Amino acid sequence: MKAIEISEGKSLPKENQKNSKKPEMSIDSYRKLIRAQNVAFHMHRHMNTYGLTDEPMPFLPDIFSYVSEDVSDILQEVENLGLVDHFTENTENK
Repeated sequence: MKAIEISEGKSLPKENQKNSKKPEMSIDSYRKLIRAQNVAFHMHRHMNTYGLTDEPMPFLPDIFSYVSEDVSDILQEVENLGLVDHFTENTENK
């Protein structure tokens, strides 16, 4: 098998692109996304049902912190994998 050197700005030939593995999010990050989605959904439903005036919700800051940590971890992983480079290049050059 021949080794192929790829310098920046060049891509693999089309026949090799099928065999190259694309970066993927970890199962842990996927689980965190599902958890954040579920927490947000249930909080929305709870707040619509009871409202902030009907029931004190001292747990809200903890829940938002929990969701924020999950989303921050996922964002860090996605950035490290280079999955958002095309978004961040535009903002860094300005």
